[in-house]
Amino acid sequence: MASALTAEQEQAALQRFGPLSDANLAELTSTRYLKSWPAGVALQHLPVARLVPYAEPLLVHLQDLNWCAAPYVAKILVAMGAPAVPALRRVFATDPHDGVWMMNLLYNVVQRWEAPVARLLEADLVGYVRYAAPEGESIAALEALQRLLPAGEHRQLYDFLRGVYGHDGVLLGELRNTFDYE
Repeated sequence: MASALTAEQEQAALQRFGPLSDANLAELTSTRYLKSWPAGVALQHLPVARLVPYAEPLLVHLQDLNWCAAPYVAKILVAMGAPAVPALRRVFATDPHDGVWMMNLLYNVVQRWEAPVARLLEADLVGYVRYAAPEGESIAALEALQRLLPAGEHRQLYDFLRGVYGHDGVLLGELRNTFDYE
């Protein structure tokens, strides 16, 4: 949806919300507007620095990429970079079982960050690999780590997941197809 909007549609979305107070911004970043592409457009046009205090509620917008605001919010979080890291750490610590959300965050934010920013989450990513999510979401964390870790350390984590997922042909196949270690 994000790339299909005309300039007129974007302008109409911006006019819908007008100037935003801090209270308006808190509401706009809340779950009330998850399914609102105009909200996503309005957020996208704000200075990223103004959105930093709302990093945590913005992450919630990526629990489902079908929600209209998700692609806009993903771009914001990528642009936000390091200030979003504490909020992401809380997600890793409190919601590792929400595999869809973790995959969305890994592929749409963490893997799009420059290496120095992604490196701030290195320990969390290693922890998520070691968590060995039952549906294979830890493979996405291992992908994010590929550009951050020395080859030997990355291979050790690969071998760890290979051992954990060895009983599951699908996950083992995904792991082997993702990395060229065998």
